[in-house]
Amino acid sequence: MLCGQLDGKPVKVYEATNPEHAVFIKHISQHPELSSMFPNVIELRGRFVVAEWIDGTILQKERHKQNFLDELVSLQCRLHQASISELPQPGFDYWRDFVWPRFAKAAELLKITDMASELRSRVENRTKAHSILLHPDLTANNVIRTSQKELKIVDNELLTCGDFALLDVCNTAYSLGNKQGQRYVQLYLGKTNTNLTGPEIDALQAAWLARRLGTAFVTGDIYLACELLNRYNSGKNILPFDFTIKQL
Repeated sequence: MLCGQLDGKPVKVYEATNPEHAVFIKHISQHPELSSMFPNVIELRGRFVVAEWIDGTILQKERHKQNFLDELVSLQCRLHQASISELPQPGFDYWRDFVWPRFAKAAELLKITDMASELRSRVENRTKAHSILLHPDLTANNVIRTSQKELKIVDNELLTCGDFALLDVCNTAYSLGNKQGQRYVQLYLGKTNTNLTGPEIDALQAAWLARRLGTAFVTGDIYLACELLNRYNSGKNILPFDFTIKQL
């Protein structure tokens, strides 16, 4: 990500996965239900996105406020519930193009490729077509409150479509830490009337193991990777929330 200037105005320049993905991100910034949540994309240069620069206060600094979680949950719900039928194909799949390649490399080094293939089937048999908008990096550090009191999501390199909303929720909950993350999931389940079924939890645990273990290898935290694998193989919960929580 770079901060630059275009026609004398500050802009943010970042790289999408490919030109098709860049076009998708631009369409999101112009979407009638979503444009108020994202910086305006000024132009595209291949896979590079040039967007307006957003000044304001990072939402993370407000995490002590009473309505902090409610506002973050509302953003995620608006994303997941937006009509996306008119959007172009995203050109990027979070599971296929980001999570799985990292996990596959880690699995090869750990010599668990058979297990990895089984987990992949469990996740992909559960997922369907690209049916909702996903933001796998929706954290309070990536949301800015402007001087007009609008909330803008500013780091959008992973924006895509998919079907696994709860993987999105896990990413956000994990960024919040145990106590607030637990509450965040509870609020999301209540607002969306989502029921956690056994098959949903099994697929989510498999996807979350792949996501966390792959990232652990990328960052060099081999101890964490082995700990996660041991917990999963022991039948323990590895999700960033207790899935026995009561819905609101």
